[in-house]
Amino acid sequence: MKTYNDFERVIRDYPWVENGLVVTYVRDADPTTVIAAMTDEFLGKAIGLSGVNERGWEELSIVGAAQLGAWTVAVAPMSLVGVSEELMLPLSVGREVVTQARVVEAVSSFNVWKNGECVVYFDPLLRCGFGLDPKAEGPLPDGRFHVLEASFAMAANYAGA
Repeated sequence: MKTYNDFERVIRDYPWVENGLVVTYVRDADPTTVIAAMTDEFLGKAIGLSGVNERGWEELSIVGAAQLGAWTVAVAPMSLVGVSEELMLPLSVGREVVTQARVVEAVSSFNVWKNGECVVYFDPLLRCGFGLDPKAEGPLPDGRFHVLEASFAMAANYAGA
């Protein structure tokens, strides 16, 4: 089972993600389908997480995606596209979608969408929501809450990716 410790390198290697990052995992859909469902125009190609982030400064609606086994992982810096009911409900029809989101305005969420319905929602920062039972323990010994790292761990454990 993955824990937040397994994803501390993400914050270390890409410190900008604490300002805003939405990661959406879509089962049984290819990257082209996921990008088409989450955007309204093709913005070209970028290489890697840093490449998507650089384009994100110019275009807030950028979404990058890659196949990881049965899941497509989509990354959208500084965007709430992965928690938009308007976009996620239709994308989740006939499949599962898991989204972890954190933006600088203190908005955090972890969502699971199945077959056109949001079945899990909670805010890991506020520890409120439905569908899961997050156990509030307060900050860790280093004084941090590790919301983003823990969200990566929850998504990895859920998706098995």
